[in-house]
Amino acid sequence: MSADAPDAAALVAACAAEVAAVAGDAGGATRRRLLVVAHALALAGRDLAAGAAPAGDPALAAAIRAGRHDAELAQVATRLRDGVRARVEIAHPGYAAR
Repeated sequence: MSADAPDAAALVAACAAEVAAVAGDAGGATRRRLLVVAHALALAGRDLAAGAAPAGDPALAAAIRAGRHDAELAQVATRLRDGVRARVEIAHPGYAAR
């Protein structure tokens, strides 16, 4: 990609804005459908911009169930809490400030 070309996150965000603008001119069910698409595109754009991590860590979950992190549960809980906060901020910007 050239240096002046927008990245994927910027393209998806621009598409979300355009779909939302078109939805403003539509009515009824079409408007609602377009707004759902705009919301999904905006979420995808935030995921791309944040470099979103996978939803979970199966190996960590298995280790916790096996008791391999019992001595450091506070640190593991902090790590998990921070991950959840980051994912919530992507899905619902500003939610934590409420």
